[in-house]
Amino acid sequence: MTEKLIIDEANMTEGQREFQAMMFKDTEIPDYYYKIITKILRPLAELSELLSEKQVLDAKMNDLIYSAENIAIGVDHLPEQFHTEEKKLYSKILCKENKDLEVIHDLSDSIKHTTLKQAERNCSILSVAMIEVNDDNKFKFLNNKLFVNHKGVKYDFLEIVTGALEFIGTHIGIKFSFKIVKKKEYNFEDRILLPCHNKFQSRIKHRSFQVVKKNEQGKLIPHPGEYKLGLDISFEADAKGWRLGPLKQKE
Repeated sequence: MTEKLIIDEANMTEGQREFQAMMFKDTEIPDYYYKIITKILRPLAELSELLSEKQVLDAKMNDLIYSAENIAIGVDHLPEQFHTEEKKLYSKILCKENKDLEVIHDLSDSIKHTTLKQAERNCSILSVAMIEVNDDNKFKFLNNKLFVNHKGVKYDFLEIVTGALEFIGTHIGIKFSFKIVKKKEYNFEDRILLPCHNKFQSRIKHRSFQVVKKNEQGKLIPHPGEYKLGLDISFEADAKGWRLGPLKQKE
């Protein structure tokens, strides 16, 4: 019995049509194109989605940081695949023209070599749970963010890695477009429970969260204040969680 692949072309989106053209048609597409998808673009989309899950991650050691590190290395070495004698494409040269690529290049070297001779280039990734507070003093989980602390400045990993890809694309003739994926929006609560489990980590030793609030222009900015982060165990769900709520003032 021969299996038949049925494709409903009439109801396809533009993206699905492009995918079909690549995967099922006799189109000559270089192997490096699929390597970029497999090693960088697909893991980047999956990382973006997982960061939107409501959970607490170890700030320094978890699977999502490991995935981001691999993506950073892949992006850093991407230009080399298009290097020629006439067109020298190395990140260590190109990064002089683009700040996003400079951070990714230094991060990649820091991951591979642990400690760099030029100490100011050393950097790493930190996972931070982002919490929004409103005027009613209620809280909402936004997402987890990965930050790269580079030369005293904190950069959002998703933003700089996509910026670096777009810059590299101008040199290798590929247009990269990326949209951050969010699984769902969460509601404001008096106290929020952030599940803490071993799905993406082996331990929870370091915890980091940042509370932000919308200013008059609707931009989220850090909101100073005292907040209590406490451990909560849910036996029904067989999971640990972190409770976040306002710190009660002593009477």
